[in-house]
Amino acid sequence: MRTSIIKGVIRIVLVFFVPVFLCLAPARVAGQYKHINVVADERMELISTIEMLAGQVMQRNSYTDSVAVYFAPYKKHAAVTLVKSMLNNSAYSGSSLVWYLYQFSFPALKPEGRFTEDENQVGNYEMHLDTLSLFRERLRDFYTKTGFHTFFLEHKGMYDSLCTPVSDYINKMAVAETVEAMFGGSKSSYSIVLAPLFKPGGIGIQTHKTSGDYVTIVIGPTASNPDALLFAPALLFQDFVLHELSHAFCDPFVHKFISMFNTDSCLSDTISHINTIVRQDYGGDWESCVAEHLARANEVVLCRKLLGDQIADQKLEQGYFKEKWLLLEGLVPILENDYLGNRIKYKTEGDLVPSIVDYFDEMRKNLCH
Repeated sequence: MRTSIIKGVIRIVLVFFVPVFLCLAPARVAGQYKHINVVADERMELISTIEMLAGQVMQRNSYTDSVAVYFAPYKKHAAVTLVKSMLNNSAYSGSSLVWYLYQFSFPALKPEGRFTEDENQVGNYEMHLDTLSLFRERLRDFYTKTGFHTFFLEHKGMYDSLCTPVSDYINKMAVAETVEAMFGGSKSSYSIVLAPLFKPGGIGIQTHKTSGDYVTIVIGPTASNPDALLFAPALLFQDFVLHELSHAFCDPFVHKFISMFNTDSCLSDTISHINTIVRQDYGGDWESCVAEHLARANEVVLCRKLLGDQIADQKLEQGYFKEKWLLLEGLVPILENDYLGNRIKYKTEGDLVPSIVDYFDEMRKNLCH
């Protein structure tokens, strides 16, 4: 009888607690961590080169000098003229052209991704289909006539010298496993694109292919001077990689449950009035405000898991006390205590939405007048 009881207890432990442990613990794939690709991408260099020729201001360095000299004969190419006009159109603001290119194969630029309404970064997309089709056609022509592939291969040594230290730093950690365990989901692939001609900062892009969801994070130099380009591994990992990985998982469930969040939308104006820089970062709409807060809260938690308490506490200090992302103070404990403390109840972070809404309700009573 006693043996049967012990076996029963062991069975309960195996059924209920081992899956939770596996969910929370970083997994190994074939004896090593799931690899995150760190690359220079030819399509990113192509669009950045054309934007530079179209007049985008970039800090001068030896690489921009090489680009300027090599492509000087093509300053009046039809692709440059078209991109210049597109950059002056609010429909293509921000990094929408970069997002758009990653929905297509390269260099053929054939459709690969399934567009989703919440992720589409081209304003009034249906109204601009003809222009976007022409954009792809002229990019292909520029790519062929300039011998762009030759230029890209000639600089492979430089690209590799930028990518290798970042890859070494990131892939010594269980980044993908930790992120996937945190959110209770997975993506087919994760890639970090280091883009020497891109603006400082980063953007996250998802491409929804028939084979799965592919996450690409494009990051510009963390510093640049006439003699060198710098992609500081620790800085870009903390500030951009974890942030954009969090967005890849947060944004879909924020969009799915936005009707639940909308009762507290007055918080958006309250927060932006306290700090106008915050409004610039999320665009001013409530859905983006929620997604930004959740991404930043997850940044803190992921930093704690991967980099330790000191860096995580610094992240929270920077985000809450200095940058005034006011909802972080409550969101981080909800993630660390309620969510991670009860993964039997909360299989994915989307399951936590009612608790987040309850917290927002309390903040609305305190902050909205």
